[in-house]
Amino acid sequence: MSKQVRSKTSRKAEATGKLKRKPEKVRQQAHKEVTQSDPELIIFERAIALFNAGRFQAAKDAFAELAVAHNRDIAHSATSRIRICEQRLAPPDNPTE
Repeated sequence: MSKQVRSKTSRKAEATGKLKRKPEKVRQQAHKEVTQSDPELIIFERAIALFNAGRFQAAKDAFAELAVAHNRDIAHSATSRIRICEQRLAPPDNPTE
């Protein structure tokens, strides 16, 4: 009364055989979406480059454009980076003691 058990490799092979490929048109559209750069993303990359170069005023101005971006992640990151730029631009607190 032993039960026949298939090996795991045969189940994986069956599962991969059932996958359907995406139609060519769908793959082309997906590729087009990946290759076309988002203008907000380009501005964000430039602002990050300015920030990393230590040009905080220019970076702050670039991030200010992105604070109202359609992409919520970019907008949130831009507003937090604006605060960091303001902190870096503020004069240091020197105790006079």
